Amino acid sequence: MAEVEVGYIVCRSGGHLVRGNSHRGGKSNVSVPVRCPSGKPTAIVHNHPSNSPSLSRQDKITARTHNLVVCVQTKHGVKVRTKCYRPPSDSREK
Repeated sequence: MAEVEVGYIVCRSGGHLVRGNSHRGGKSNVSVPVRCPSGKPTAIVHNHPSNSPSLSRQDKITARTHNLVVCVQTKHGVKVRTKCYRPPSDSREK
């Protein structure tokens, strides 16, 4: 896994999930455009170099604003774990 955040959009197109281009960010953030060449944005997948699977405040805002699933990948030894979160339905969650 990279020592910086790397992320990509996942789009649903014609009943299939399609991975978008990868985007590199800094140690604690990455900007992934929420648009698809065709189809509908469905999820954003990105890593947390800190290995924390918890959503950041910005992750929660992005999930809520765009109604997307946000998946966070963390590395544990040689294994990469992916934890996905549905958009929060409770607007009080910050």
